[in-house]
Amino acid sequence: MITIAETRPFRPIVNQPETRPDRSPHGVARRRIAFCQERDLPIDFVSTHTYPTDFAYGANGEAVHITWYADATFDDLTLLRELVRTSAYPDAEIHITEWSTSPTFHAFTMPAGLGDRLLLATPDGVVTRDSRTSAVSAVFVNYPEDMARKGVGSASSYPAARALAEVGPARRIRHVIGGLEPGATFLVEIVDWEHGNPAEAWHRLGAPLNLSRAESEHLSRVADALLRFTLTVPDDGVLELDVELAPWAVMSLRQSRPSAGR
Repeated sequence: MITIAETRPFRPIVNQPETRPDRSPHGVARRRIAFCQERDLPIDFVSTHTYPTDFAYGANGEAVHITWYADATFDDLTLLRELVRTSAYPDAEIHITEWSTSPTFHAFTMPAGLGDRLLLATPDGVVTRDSRTSAVSAVFVNYPEDMARKGVGSASSYPAARALAEVGPARRIRHVIGGLEPGATFLVEIVDWEHGNPAEAWHRLGAPLNLSRAESEHLSRVADALLRFTLTVPDDGVLELDVELAPWAVMSLRQSRPSAGR
């Protein structure tokens, strides 16, 4: 099994002869795909890491701090998917194989439950349907309006990063989904500042450097303690979604049973 990692930062492959290394965001993946193709090697999946901040190193060895813009992950994955699609390995999967926090893990897990048919796309999220089961699912996010689509940047300590919690405002998500089977249920999961945030729980413990077994178990429970509740489709087959998302929150909506609607 061949693994390709990573699409960023802009580092050339060490010891690979090259007069002008491709320093574009996906130059590393592009060169490694070409390397495998030239040697008739298989590729099962392409592994990538997505971070809002990074460091690039110049020829003089000095690091340059980079902050990506808010839509960089979407743009990067779109470009990477096109790169793979037009390569000699169009069926290779794309795996996001590294993340830095438990909330990030949940935020990446939620889109995995989306269907393959897009029903609605808004600046705040998407509603989809699975063409095989007809199940409806959705993901919504509140990237705070006060950020004006800027990247989050980085901080040298958790207390410094906590200032982002004050950025707002909250956002109300209102949608109506019709053509559903009456009685069908939807699981809603939300990760936000108060749910699924072990970093804040660790801070409230006094930021211990060495965790006790009890503290470790506590933080594990906090990491999985998302806000969860169930919505049931009424007799008219119309689900009205009305949820207030706190700043930075990510919400998923997953149907537990397929609908009989269109």
